[in-house]
Amino acid sequence: MKKMTLVVLMLAAAPVWSAPKAVHNPQKAQKKMRPQAPQSPLQKAMNDLKSPDVALRRQAAEDLGTLRDAHATPALVVALSDEDAVVRSSASRALGLMRTPDGVKELTRVLSTDPDAQVRQSAAVALGFIGDPQSVGPLTATLKDAEMGPRFAACQALAIMKSPAAVPALKEALNDPSPQYKRTVIQALGDIGDVSAAPAVRPYIDDKDAQLQAAAIHSLGKMKDTASASDLKKMLKKKTSSPELKMASAQALALQGNPAGRSAALEVLQDGTMDRRVRLQAVRALAAMKDPSLAGPLKKLAEKEQDASVKNAVQSFLESLPPAR
Repeated sequence: MKKMTLVVLMLAAAPVWSAPKAVHNPQKAQKKMRPQAPQSPLQKAMNDLKSPDVALRRQAAEDLGTLRDAHATPALVVALSDEDAVVRSSASRALGLMRTPDGVKELTRVLSTDPDAQVRQSAAVALGFIGDPQSVGPLTATLKDAEMGPRFAACQALAIMKSPAAVPALKEALNDPSPQYKRTVIQALGDIGDVSAAPAVRPYIDDKDAQLQAAAIHSLGKMKDTASASDLKKMLKKKTSSPELKMASAQALALQGNPAGRSAALEVLQDGTMDRRVRLQAVRALAAMKDPSLAGPLKKLAEKEQDASVKNAVQSFLESLPPAR
């Protein structure tokens, strides 16, 4: 009896058992375990562009330039004001690669106000790619930038845009003491092709710098400046003229509609000992003449030609010739 009473008392004192509360919800667990969809390269780069980590922002700006997705334009425009110059420069290049006019306003601001020369240079390159006429004014102003990099970039951008409105500023830029910069300016004037610039370029035909001479001759050909024909003919006959300058003169004359360099170009082309670059230049000079009567002698030359580059150039020229009448 005592034993039974003891058992009853022990049972009464024991805590009442109950099923443990569920701590695992299969549906919730499944949602937590489900992998998140990976970010697209565009989303990742745009998010990284806001990162406090400057290295991530730099890489993001580069990546957005590679992606060339116009959806990134607003983010890149904001990045033009980033505290880091590399980010600003990369953002400028990215906007240029996208060729979106939406970035022009901010790029022109950067071009004229950014304290870093590399950033201003990148902005000039970008504006050249975009080609918006509104940027011609800011680019011509940059021709007077204190640093050479932005000046070169602005000059090349104006050449790409081929805007006659840039001619007066480019002519003034010929006063720069740097021969390299002068050469770039002369090439830009040739690419624009406005013959009103020819009087400013002609004096360089006789410059002591052979590279300036070549740039001037090519540009006068592109401008179709027939007033320079007599000087170019003299260059063909000058014994001290290099073969390069002679062939440049022959090509310039051909672009002006003058075949005076025909015999000189054929002579160079037939000389297998002449440097390949000069012989290719001779082919370009002859090609600019578009003369069907050249087909006969050039076919014979192509049959004997040993240099593959020259042979291919001659054959391409022959294929482009109009049929003889």
